[in-house]
Amino acid sequence: MASSEGYEQETLLMWELYRECERQFVEFNSLVPYKYNPRYVNSFRLLMLLQTTCTQIEQLLKLLSKAMLQDESDANFPVLFKRLNEKKMLAVQEVVLYDTKEILKPFNMMTSKNIPEWWHGNNQTKHHLINGLYMGTIGETLNALAALLVLNRIAEVIPKAGYWNVFDSDQWLRIDSDPDKLTEMIPYFAEYYGKRTSQIFFHPFIVSTSKNLKHLFD
Repeated sequence: MASSEGYEQETLLMWELYRECERQFVEFNSLVPYKYNPRYVNSFRLLMLLQTTCTQIEQLLKLLSKAMLQDESDANFPVLFKRLNEKKMLAVQEVVLYDTKEILKPFNMMTSKNIPEWWHGNNQTKHHLINGLYMGTIGETLNALAALLVLNRIAEVIPKAGYWNVFDSDQWLRIDSDPDKLTEMIPYFAEYYGKRTSQIFFHPFIVSTSKNLKHLFD
């Protein structure tokens, strides 16, 4: 199912939507750089961007759940997240911010309700709008965008790597290296790394169908 033409078209469309969200954040960042501002800085523009990003996240979770688990139910975010994270596929993911070299773990910042903090922020903007106005922060938006990038990358590699080499966190090889040096290596390993990259983040993980690839990244 994941290798079908329909799946490919849907994931390409989702990638284009991500790129538009990223473009909007880059535009905001040119005025209010996250590198020099506290993560609690909030903005109406970021509030709208957070909502848009989280809408895409929920849609991608449904797409991945259908492709990987053959689940076509109209489940909500907490249920989808729990299903796809059963073997810690999401919890293990990290991204590196190019400008600061800071590591973000977007699916590992959990609230007491076992949902990521940025999703809680998104809910606040939708259901408690007056107080939720202040949840459209640089920090919440960055983490939501990081989560969306990760999901797009997972969607990209499923047809090539196969379901069992994606769903289990043990199959994700972290490229533990200096981000600056590593970005120079990416074009040479595009077959394994994938082609969907970001202007904001570096996602230092690959899915390997062969463990002997690991020496390339040590």
